[in-house]
Amino acid sequence: MDPIFLAPHPADSAVVLLMSLSNSSATHLDRAQSNENLRHELLTEELEAIGQHCFAIGEYSDVWKEKLPDGEIVAVKVLRGASTNNTEFLTQLDRDLLRNGKIWKELKHDNVIKFYGLSYNHGIMPALVFPFFANGSVLQYMKRRKLSDWKKFQWVDQIAQALHYLHSRDIIHGDLRGANVLLDDKSNAVVMDYQLSFILEASEFTSIKTAGTCRWAAPEIMNPSNSDSLSEPRPNFSKAGDVFAFAMTIIEIYTESPPFSVKKNDSAVIFAILAGKRPEIPANVAKNKILAEVVTNCWSQLPENRPSAESVCKTLADVPLPSFLRRFLDGIFEYLSF
Repeated sequence: MDPIFLAPHPADSAVVLLMSLSNSSATHLDRAQSNENLRHELLTEELEAIGQHCFAIGEYSDVWKEKLPDGEIVAVKVLRGASTNNTEFLTQLDRDLLRNGKIWKELKHDNVIKFYGLSYNHGIMPALVFPFFANGSVLQYMKRRKLSDWKKFQWVDQIAQALHYLHSRDIIHGDLRGANVLLDDKSNAVVMDYQLSFILEASEFTSIKTAGTCRWAAPEIMNPSNSDSLSEPRPNFSKAGDVFAFAMTIIEIYTESPPFSVKKNDSAVIFAILAGKRPEIPANVAKNKILAEVVTNCWSQLPENRPSAESVCKTLADVPLPSFLRRFLDGIFEYLSF
């Protein structure tokens, strides 16, 4: 997500909502508080606003910087774009967030973002609370620094480890790409926004969905065939689809550009992927034969031909380490390029 400084803080908006839409706001809070199991997830009274503008904007949310009572800075992802008059949808959204949130809170992996809970103090729509990462995403970081191929490989390996961890718990990410990989204070990769694509695939959200994520999407996701003629086709999100997106993310990291960067039209990208075409493998990937093989296997046209995330991790473990001197010099180069 790119930085943006436009919208007022939702705390300010909440004042207007309480005055002009008090019934809707009260209904939303009652909806949340009526569910006994949801109460332990609420952080409504524990967040202190920092600043008057969001620091990032995503496809379905605005992201704000706020503070917990212990002083920790957190990122608050406030959902937006859906119909706030559809109480049935909002109730289902609460249930989905609660059901998945319980699972998310139990995840413990260095390369998977922690989930702190939900907040209902940001207007009608719920908000998700995560740690704040000052380094931003891998894409933002690469714009600020010159990085060695070894550093990029470390990120690729860490993303694979995160994906293997999620899949081992039957969690499908659904939207893996560079924008959803943050960097911690040691510049290690941390994967975020797992499973959100399923929750936010409802019609109330998809009316504002863009085609931008097609560059990472597997062909079976863009051309679903698992529905009857009377219903709208739903994307076939799967572990194999995540593996395909992982291959595209490798290309994105090594080229520092979106997959199919030479194609400016998303429709052309969709037709290319469905036709079995793929981005050109860059030279800095091709020279690493093991990594190049991982890419070509992971973006196979048929999902059954793609390796599992576990298998990918085992294959990447065979990539030889650069010499100590090479790694030391790369570290110095990265530091001086800041």
